[in-house]
Amino acid sequence: MRDFSRPARWCARAWAGVLGAGGLALLLSCESATAPDGRPGWALQPSILLHHGVPAFVQIPESVRRDSLFQVGFTTFGPGCDEQGGTEVDITGMTINVHPMDFTPVTAPTAGPCPANVVRIFGRVIKVRFRQPGEGVIRVFGRREPGGQAITLTARLTVR
Repeated sequence: MRDFSRPARWCARAWAGVLGAGGLALLLSCESATAPDGRPGWALQPSILLHHGVPAFVQIPESVRRDSLFQVGFTTFGPGCDEQGGTEVDITGMTINVHPMDFTPVTAPTAGPCPANVVRIFGRVIKVRFRQPGEGVIRVFGRREPGGQAITLTARLTVR
């Protein structure tokens, strides 16, 4: 499932919600595209999960019932002019792979230069389910900055 047309609109207060909700908090740590509003000159790339040593967070329940939808809430980072993209979710058996994506300008924005000292926090929520009982695995894929190296984090939960 790939849906870049409807990014989650979760406010930056996700930090407080994720840290204080009592769930399992995990350290989380191009293709040519047009911006969400149709402007050309943007690249769609994996989201930043670790920004200058500061990790984003993802929250999942400790356990879930099979065939029941549950939420995975997480934050990612976007510098300056980046804009939140969508999230691709692939479910195969007892593994859920999550691929958040963001739009980054590849040409100078018409509204002026991007502020290098601004870091945006994008909040995201997806709803998923496991169809059978056992150990469920959730993997979130992204990158770290500086450097752009790939990051994959794995979480496990009990499916009853």
